Amino acid sequence: MSTRRQRSANRLNALRSTGPRSVGGKRSSSVNATYHGLTIPVEFSHWAASLESLTSVLSSEGLAENEARRLALSILDYERNLEHQRSLFMLYKDPAVFDIDLESLSQERDLYPWFEQHGVMDKQGNYVGFGIPMAKILRKLLREFVRSRIRYARQGVHEARLGLRRADRHLRRSANQLIRRCRRL
Repeated sequence: MSTRRQRSANRLNALRSTGPRSVGGKRSSSVNATYHGLTIPVEFSHWAASLESLTSVLSSEGLAENEARRLALSILDYERNLEHQRSLFMLYKDPAVFDIDLESLSQERDLYPWFEQHGVMDKQGNYVGFGIPMAKILRKLLREFVRSRIRYARQGVHEARLGLRRADRHLRRSANQLIRRCRRL
């Protein structure tokens, strides 16, 4: 239980919290609910084509027209969420999505033409760029490139986890709504 002082502090904080203020922040927050299309009503999605046929099948089984329509909406919402989650699983199940090909990263010879053009030669005939031996520069560039690829792969895994977590939340919500609708029958 919160004290009177905590409640007043919460109210003051709520007054200060006005949401995004920049144009970019407002634009990005305005599309939060439509990121994946799961919050759009079923009547306005591509699942609407199945709504009338499913409603007629359910009403022929003895349900009232409005109950059949509500149940059909719940069934289609569940199916839509299930399809979305399956598509995410299929997308992220392939390990090649996040794979880093270290063989292709070690092709130092692809970087030599750049150094031949921009570097200078030392007394032994080795190319030197900016006073540093080329092998050292290549190792440093290669290391930075590998690090950036690893960061990119980790970011992809993080985004995949977030997407699957969101999809799971929507699927559980639609499953609970379908269960509640069936219990009312």
